[in-house]
Amino acid sequence: MLTCCAGGCHVHLCLARIFYEWNDLVAAQRHSQQSFQLGQPYKERNDIVVACEVFVARLNLARRDFAGAAESLAKAEQSARQKNFVNQMPEIAAVRVLTSLLQGDLVAAAALAQKNNIPTSQARVHLAAGDPSAALAVLRPLRQQVEEKGWKDEWLKTVVGIHSILDFKRALTPDGIYVGSANSTALIIQTMLLGSWISMTGSKKMVNLMANANKEDLVFVGKLIEAGKVVPVIDRCYPLNEAAEAVRFYGEGHPRRKVVITMQHNS
Repeated sequence: MLTCCAGGCHVHLCLARIFYEWNDLVAAQRHSQQSFQLGQPYKERNDIVVACEVFVARLNLARRDFAGAAESLAKAEQSARQKNFVNQMPEIAAVRVLTSLLQGDLVAAAALAQKNNIPTSQARVHLAAGDPSAALAVLRPLRQQVEEKGWKDEWLKTVVGIHSILDFKRALTPDGIYVGSANSTALIIQTMLLGSWISMTGSKKMVNLMANANKEDLVFVGKLIEAGKVVPVIDRCYPLNEAAEAVRFYGEGHPRRKVVITMQHNS
């Protein structure tokens, strides 16, 4: 049994998602319940409980329990709104779209996907309607955007934890090595747990980058930054008097890069 701490919540939820991908719904439910229970002391300041409710909704959909899925989503949305966990709202909306699709209500699914501006869900609706050309048209701007940037956003996706460890395993060559750096907590834990097993049972290796910071290294990195050889990737800059807007933008889950608050006021 994992210790009762915030880290344990994320570990169990990661395991639940892994077992869900492997279609072991019983194990997935067991770990999601453990994550939910461990997350109760932190539910006022951490969105892990909301994430658990959304995951349970997906489990219920896999079992075609639409009533149970609707109940879990209602709880997740209520908690997300009350505690301002706005970063969870797109995921809640996406599962609502999936629910409508599985129930055969394409009109409701399309309306939800359009209202919440979720391209992947919009593409899913088009596919369900038998229109793959429209699905590709929805996704084409996203593809063009990352291609124009030389696929640099693919690295950014790993930083914000959009991909899972299984995605990276599939992308590796037979003898490839994955080294996780600056990843989300969830992806770090996935690499620690599943990555170790993958490394021991096959030719592909998956590890986290671990480093001990010291004064000499920090001074060296500082000189690289001053020389312009290391440049932070910035999404937006806000003056100090717009700090509230910066927090709102960050809280809504929009940033793909760093959000910076400068000490200069707008006149």
